[in-house]
Parts: sequence; C-alpha cells; structure tokens
Amino acid sequence: MFGCRNKEENHFSDEQGTTHERRVAFSRGQGVDKKYVTDLAKENGTRIRDVLIRRGGAIVVCGGVSEKSCFKKLWHKCCLLQAKMALDMKNVLKDIFEEELGCPNQAAAAVEDLRSKERYQEEVFG
Repeated sequence: MFGCRNKEENHFSDEQGTTHERRVAFSRGQGVDKKYVTDLAKENGTRIRDVLIRRGGAIVVCGGVSEKSCFKKLWHKCCLLQAKMALDMKNVLKDIFEEELGCPNQAAAAVEDLRSKERYQEEVFG
C-alpha cells in the first residue's frame, strides 16, 4: 500500500518486480476521492490479518510531515506531530487484530509482539 497526495507524486507507478498487488491512496487532486493508507488498511483488514498473523508477514510504516507544520510547533510537539501518521496506522492495526482476537488488550499485545519480533517497523521522518 502506498499513499501520496497526487497521482503525479506516485513514484512507484512504473515499478517492476515481485509486487503481486498494489493499492494506492491519493489524498488530494482534482476528481480524486480523498483516501489515505489507513483507509486502504481498513478496507483490506482480512488480508492484512492473514499476511501478518497466519503467514508470518511483516509491515513497515513509512512517512513524514511537512516542514511548514513542524516549524510552527515547539520541538517536542513537532515530534508528536511526526508520529501521528504512524500512530494512526498502529491504531488501525490494533482494530484489525481486535476483529479477530475479540479483545483490545490482546490486539495491542499482538501489535507489540510484531514490533518485538521486528515484523512491525516505523520509519517516520520530517
């Protein structure tokens, strides 16, 4: 899954290789329904559970924040702002796991288990 603001920013559109399936979310642009990667994850929860829980897959959440937003905040608030996208995705993963596990605490523990096994990683920059 890949998200960017506009179709013109989709740097992976010509990518070749072993990708079996690609889902793209665009949050801006004329004639585009606003969609984020978190929306794609919610729509594909069953598939994500299958890959992460049953098949031993991994997930890397990457993203950043604009400098304009960052400089308007105090330094520690900037770091919190940068982490918001990753936190949103982590919460979506918890929700996806909760659908199967039936308990919020077990879902949170499952996400942390993935992190401890380096199967859930975040690369947040800004």
